Amino acid sequence: MTPISSSEWHWVDVELADPRDHPGERLIALKFRLHLVGDLQQPFHSADDRDAGSNRKRVVADRFRPASLHHFWDTEWVARLGVPLEAADERR
Repeated sequence: MTPISSSEWHWVDVELADPRDHPGERLIALKFRLHLVGDLQQPFHSADDRDAGSNRKRVVADRFRPASLHHFWDTEWVARLGVPLEAADERR
């Protein structure tokens, strides 16, 4: 994994701090930050449960397609930020 540079963190800080930026750009920056912070804390990257980093653990949850636990952590929950549940359901 490539380390995140200070300029990448700075980009996120600038995007989130400037209310004049396009809301879509700010949302991308927020998702980027949440993904990175989530990875720093994610036990899937360091635990050895012989499950391929939780890619073999299946999750079934209301309003989501069944997927791996790692996928939910990295993608599904972050993708729904700022989207009402009804709109998220329509995008599926």
